[in-house]
Amino acid sequence: MTPTPESDRQTDSSYAMFLAGGAAFVAFLFVVLIGGVVMAVSLSDDTTSQTVASDSQTGASGAEVEQDVDSSGLGKDVYAASCSACHGANGEGVVGPTFKEVTTRIPDAALHVLVVNEGRGAMPSFKATLTPEEIDAVVAYEREVLN
Repeated sequence: MTPTPESDRQTDSSYAMFLAGGAAFVAFLFVVLIGGVVMAVSLSDDTTSQTVASDSQTGASGAEVEQDVDSSGLGKDVYAASCSACHGANGEGVVGPTFKEVTTRIPDAALHVLVVNEGRGAMPSFKATLTPEEIDAVVAYEREVLN
């Protein structure tokens, strides 16, 4: 079969579509690669900060969240009033997840504070209803007593 100008145009069109699809795929791979590098760097930075601040973390109040429960019982009181309906009286989880092994799932106390401050999924933000000191106390309680 002898090529015709029309078949050449079809071949050129198909080749152009192939190149455009390939270019889009390469762009997609590039975005995924850059995203992976950014995520890896971010995770690397988190690991470094965890190593440096393994005994304490910065809490909502800007003060360090000590890894022991406050003696005033503030964390327990805040938990009972604001958290137990969803997470259970003993942190066993009801609608919200359990606090058993929470330090394994959320090793960084500052991230735990962020979740309480901003909310996540169905969990509401408590930034407007709890003081930074109350948030720090309840996070310490969840991590130390309920863990």
